[in-house]
Amino acid sequence: MTPEERRRLLEQVAAGDVSVEDAASRLHAGPTSGADERGASRERPGPATATVEAGPAKRIAIEVDAGSVRIEGDPRVAVVDVVGDGDHEIRDEGDTVVVRCSPLRDELRDVAGQRQSGTFSMQSLVRRLGESRTWRTTNLRVNPDLPLALRCTAGSARVLSVTAPIDCKVDAGHVQLHDVVAPLTAKVNAGSLELIGAYLTGGTSTVSCDVGSVTVSLHPQSDVTVDTDVDFGRSVVDLGDAASGPDRLGAGTGRLSLSGSACNIAVTVRN
Repeated sequence: MTPEERRRLLEQVAAGDVSVEDAASRLHAGPTSGADERGASRERPGPATATVEAGPAKRIAIEVDAGSVRIEGDPRVAVVDVVGDGDHEIRDEGDTVVVRCSPLRDELRDVAGQRQSGTFSMQSLVRRLGESRTWRTTNLRVNPDLPLALRCTAGSARVLSVTAPIDCKVDAGHVQLHDVVAPLTAKVNAGSLELIGAYLTGGTSTVSCDVGSVTVSLHPQSDVTVDTDVDFGRSVVDLGDAASGPDRLGAGTGRLSLSGSACNIAVTVRN
């Protein structure tokens, strides 16, 4: 979504034509192609603005609300680095470091509150838009060996080069997970999830989807059996020439289980 489109959306919220919740669900931008993202993953971002050093942290949790985030595993990082000036909050919860990225939802609620109280003005909205940093993606570098919990609500997220297990929840958003190698747990509700180049060789990965879509491209050297169970939707598993048996790659040691209702699921092998 361009800055002009976001300005119009805020104006609609201010006028009462669009609810805060509906506006938030429109905010996440469409995904880039896998090829573009793989190229971007080789680029090193600029200096970090916040760093969480090693300590008792055993897990990273990232919450995305009505925003965009790019997460890249980097073995040089102790826990997490926040790169650039994307809006974020960091807090510790026991042995978990939590990063919350929610740049525009609070702004939408403020505009709605000003309209209800009669204090809203277009000049104020234009000034806030000029000062806002909400157009920018929050870039994070994380320790790739720490388990990652990702919650994406009405936003978008791209995850690259994370080798630890991932627990992902998507609500009215879009998430791309690149080159997953550890068991994965994902739940999608009215959103979309892409697994790009997943290299699964053991353990059990589960993905459930209600009213949305899941697209999986497996690494051809994966060692996994795929099973799907979809009600009122469509599921396609096409492993092509790489298949070693029905819905299986290699010896089928690992398991990828996909289920859902009113959704589309597609599993292929990346060339």
